[in-house]
Amino acid sequence: TAGYDAIILNPMDVTAAAADVKRAVEAGIPVIGAGVDFAEDVPVVTSILANNYFGGWESGLYMGDFFKDQHIKAAAILGMMGHTIDESRINGMIAGILYKRAEQQGNPYSCQEDAYLEANELFSELRDKGKFSSDKWDFEIVAQGQGDWTNEGGLAAAEDIIAGNSDINLIMAACDPMGAGAIKAIKNAGLTPGKDIYVACAADGGKEMFPYLESGEMLVTGYNSPNLNGSAAVDLIHMMFEEGYDASNLPAASDLPNGAITKENWKEYEDPDLQYCKVLPFEWKTIDQIREEAQSK
Repeated sequence: TAGYDAIILNPMDVTAAAADVKRAVEAGIPVIGAGVDFAEDVPVVTSILANNYFGGWESGLYMGDFFKDQHIKAAAILGMMGHTIDESRINGMIAGILYKRAEQQGNPYSCQEDAYLEANELFSELRDKGKFSSDKWDFEIVAQGQGDWTNEGGLAAAEDIIAGNSDINLIMAACDPMGAGAIKAIKNAGLTPGKDIYVACAADGGKEMFPYLESGEMLVTGYNSPNLNGSAAVDLIHMMFEEGYDASNLPAASDLPNGAITKENWKEYEDPDLQYCKVLPFEWKTIDQIREEAQSK
């Protein structure tokens, strides 16, 4: 009714927002999603987001290399079990570890998708039973906790985990704040993060994490730039309205860059003017372009 030309939507409840998107589009107002996946029948132009699974995957690959020839006895902290973002992140971390383990054993997966499927089986066991153990991969997750995406939540979850499993050597957290809380819990337990227990995160690359990475108290985190997520949506609106860009063939989700941020490379991701990691180059790709690239591989 206010006559807006476009809407950028980052809903808390994606399902409830579907009807709102349809009403806006019926009124001739394009809607661009930000930060979340919408169902296929929701007519957003596209939804711009960091691919949560592959953020975890990149961190998992790094962990797989780091723990080569070592048993991994881990715990996982999710914001909330059952939340698609965090389940995707931890699932991706598991997949990256398996992929590297297979390479190291001299029996690599024929394709990455096979690692995704096997990791999903292990994650399903974690979700259902609270733990899993794989002799094949010399890898187990013995406990999980809920950290509510906060430093305090990660601290409380990690304290409970360490109290019952002081011999773990890795805590896998879905996001930086929970990872920072886990580091504090490790110290409170009289242990050394980055020596007795390592902490790895699937996202976010916040500036406050860089000292943890530099000191080795945090092993790795995933690239996830909120600045890029927001600016990409504004850029797309400019392209559509000012440059005549045809956005009708964009995929349902346009994935932003991923990457593992570590002790070795964190300075490459730092921007002193931002609270999060720097904005990386991003190129819009249509469905046809994505298909062409996939066929050429």
